[in-house]
Amino acid sequence: MVTTEEAPKEAPEFTYSLTVICKDKKKTAMLQAADMFEPFKVILEYNTTVGFKTQTCRQDYLEWYIPRLKQLLESDGEAPIAIFSPGSPVGAWRDKTVKSISTGQKWCLFSDYLTAHGYLEGDVTNPKRATLE
Repeated sequence: MVTTEEAPKEAPEFTYSLTVICKDKKKTAMLQAADMFEPFKVILEYNTTVGFKTQTCRQDYLEWYIPRLKQLLESDGEAPIAIFSPGSPVGAWRDKTVKSISTGQKWCLFSDYLTAHGYLEGDVTNPKRATLE
């Protein structure tokens, strides 16, 4: 007979929040083909936050999950330009060819936009706020 003292404890549950930023592939391609945008400038399609729970620790799970989420989005026809857990450099990914983003009315440096949304990678210390809101 197993007593409650001998019963295995359940693994702790971790809650994650991922920010996914995608570009509008069609509008970006059209504006770049018309020489209105340089190759490093893109139209922002959406920025969304996804929350989920798992029993795997943050570093192991995010380093495994973020590249797979990127592949899944690309296979669905999306064009991710950044996927990260705000405030954590673990597993953070961004398209380093993108230097600036636009909504079609305003534009800002992509690095400033990322910093304003909690993106951390290595020694990112630029506290500037993005002008795109």
